[in-house]
Amino acid sequence: MTSLGFGLRIWPWTAIGLLCLAGAFLLLLQGRRTVAGLLLLALFTIGLLAWFQTFSGIDLGLDRVFFPTELGESRTGRPPGRPPPHLIAAMLLLAAALMLSAGRSQRGCHAACLLSSIPLALATISAGLLLMRADLRGDAAYYLASSLPSSLATILIALGICFRCQGVGWTGSAHSTPWTRTLASVLPLVLLIPAMTALLEMQLEAQGVGSHFLIEAATAVVTVLLFTGLLVWALGRLAIQRAAVHKLTQALDSAPIALVRPDGTIRHWSQGCERLYGWTAEQARDAHRHVLLASWPDKSEAALLALGQGQVLDRELVDTTREGRQIRVLEHAHRIDTGGDEPTIVLSMTDISVRSEMEAALELNRQRLADAVEAFGLGTFEWDPITGKLSWAAGSEARIGLEPGLIHDFDSFREHVDEEDFARLLSDLEAATEARLDRFDFRFHYLSPTGEDRDIEGTARLYYDAAGELLRLVGINADVTEREAHAARLEAQAAQLQSMLDTVPDAMIVIDAQGKIRHFGAGAARTLGYSAAEMEGKSYLVLAPDRLRSNYAAALDLYLETGKPRLIGRVTRSYARRSDGSEIPVEVLVGEATSGASRLFTLLLRDISERLAAEDRLSALSAELAHVSRLSAMGEMAAGIAHELNQPLTAVSNYLAAAGVLIRSGRADPEKMRELVEIAGSQTIRAGQIIRRMRNFAAKGQVDVQAEPVHETLREAADLVFVGPVPLQISLRYELDAAAATMLVDRIQLQQVLVNLLRNALQAIQSFADARKEIVVSTSAAGNGMIEIGVSDTGPGLSEAALARLFEPFTSSGDKGGMGVGLSICRRIVEAHGGRIWAVNRPEGGASFRFTVPGLSDNELEEM
Repeated sequence: MTSLGFGLRIWPWTAIGLLCLAGAFLLLLQGRRTVAGLLLLALFTIGLLAWFQTFSGIDLGLDRVFFPTELGESRTGRPPGRPPPHLIAAMLLLAAALMLSAGRSQRGCHAACLLSSIPLALATISAGLLLMRADLRGDAAYYLASSLPSSLATILIALGICFRCQGVGWTGSAHSTPWTRTLASVLPLVLLIPAMTALLEMQLEAQGVGSHFLIEAATAVVTVLLFTGLLVWALGRLAIQRAAVHKLTQALDSAPIALVRPDGTIRHWSQGCERLYGWTAEQARDAHRHVLLASWPDKSEAALLALGQGQVLDRELVDTTREGRQIRVLEHAHRIDTGGDEPTIVLSMTDISVRSEMEAALELNRQRLADAVEAFGLGTFEWDPITGKLSWAAGSEARIGLEPGLIHDFDSFREHVDEEDFARLLSDLEAATEARLDRFDFRFHYLSPTGEDRDIEGTARLYYDAAGELLRLVGINADVTEREAHAARLEAQAAQLQSMLDTVPDAMIVIDAQGKIRHFGAGAARTLGYSAAEMEGKSYLVLAPDRLRSNYAAALDLYLETGKPRLIGRVTRSYARRSDGSEIPVEVLVGEATSGASRLFTLLLRDISERLAAEDRLSALSAELAHVSRLSAMGEMAAGIAHELNQPLTAVSNYLAAAGVLIRSGRADPEKMRELVEIAGSQTIRAGQIIRRMRNFAAKGQVDVQAEPVHETLREAADLVFVGPVPLQISLRYELDAAAATMLVDRIQLQQVLVNLLRNALQAIQSFADARKEIVVSTSAAGNGMIEIGVSDTGPGLSEAALARLFEPFTSSGDKGGMGVGLSICRRIVEAHGGRIWAVNRPEGGASFRFTVPGLSDNELEEM
């Protein structure tokens, strides 16, 4: 027990009660409510026992537990060591106030303040009486007076509870300041110092160290030193906390933070807001936040007014800066009520314009990806290997031909997948997870209950946990049924095409733009004697004779440089060298194709050795056949020729005989004699011309193309046909075009064509009983420098069957028993001149044979 230098002592149970109260307060500040409750329970026990002894008059002996010999009868006649009733009531009221404030509810804090005010008043009265040295005796001293330490301790605890309940005492709370936090830390120490000094004074007196005055003086000095040190520490801590608060204030001020009233008017505008929006604090203060920033979509203050104490509100707004630029911000609103003052709403703005743009772009990309997935008919899924659950994205199953909901876990997947495909897929998945691969490709055949089986192909992304175990699998599928069917068809077609190419007798070679052989077909191997293995990769020039290699290389370079298709798509004749070094004549057809960025050329080579030999034999045979045909025609015309020659020869004989008679009679007139001899000579010349034309026609010579007069050549041919007796009722008429005057032909061969056509027309007319029997020979300019010559008759015409095979060898158009080679020879001669021959039936009756030959204009004739 101690008097703290004032003569009134603090009793042990009072000190213990105050220690329990101070300890409970300190523990509540630290958040240790359970231990604090135990101390308050001990305090309630002490108070109740003290009251029981005081008002019942029963002494339980608890007052003398501490210092039993030192405690004697007090001057008031009351039991020593027992706390007075008013101090017991003060401690119990403070304990109740602490318990009410522990919940930190608003009502509890208000009740705690009321309860704390009663002990505060009692302790203040007691301390005032002691300080005024009031002489209290009897019941007044017992019920009002107490030691100064106990009064001071009661006052400090009551004040601490009031500070706490008014929202200014909790360390680290949202409303605390550096001063209140320091005060909350100092109060428990202030409460402990008197108890410590009292215990020290009790120990010194018990040990008998020094006089009572020296002990009290020493106790007072220690108390002053402790309080002075505590004050210095508290001031230092306040300075440190104030500096920290200043730094925090600067940091907060740099962020876009505004304090507004519930109606939206601005109370504080930080520097961060100035930088974000451009409005200064003076311009923004007392302005409406939504009006100042032209915010949308929410321009009203209803949302802020609806905020309750401690509630928060997060929303996205579009604000307008001072420069008129719109930005998207995320606003965080928090309402704070500060005890009687007007509520304040703290607004924290975060510029999310870039994030919003990124989110919009991400959403656009996501939508595009979804559209692409849907457009390409892809299906996405996720598989959980732990639960076996298989989840599909919306519409994925239908897009790849699966029945929705049928495959939902591992077992249903196994049930509807081909057995061999499932075993292979499972083996590949195990291998991928063992190797910790990120990707896994798969393919399986889906067995549909409806019989519409599908081929599915896809790829998956594998995710592992920290231990390397497969965590999940996310993949994408595609229905490749049609593609597989198409590929199978293409493979079959490719095999069929390869088989066809292998059986084609022509040589097929594919080269690139550098002339390297890419493909050497089976036909090329048969024709040229090389194998595909030894030729692929080599230059195609190895197949050309030495004398032609430079020409081949120049032709390819010229085409690649100019792009002029001089050889592309045209059949040309050349020579190729076989593997044994021999040369063979070939026909070459060149085609071009593009494969990606490369150009390929296909060469088709056809060995024409046998065909050229056959053509040579056929040419010789045709020439012989033409000669025989002419001789046959000569045989048929022999009688007519004899008749024709007989006339000039008879005339020669008669004229010469008349001349002889005149000479013998002696009456010869020289002028008459000369006339007779000249007439006989002209008849002789005529006979010679007839013989010469017949000899030229029958001769078998080489083709000699020259400029020939059209009209003269036609008339000579007609004279050969109409030599001898010709029925008088048959007439020959010419329809000649003056513009078609000269042609470039072999005269004898062209006359052979005309003789054959005229003889056929003559035979057709003779066998047809018609009143009008006429043959028309016509000419006209056909264009393209060609002359069209026609031989038409008024005979019965030609049947459809005859027209279809008219110019084929051994096909006859009449019934005279001919060989049927005349028209075939005519076609060969005309085509050799670059023309064509055809036959039609005339609308007025009869047939018309027409053919074309090259013509010459006057300018071309002069140049020759």
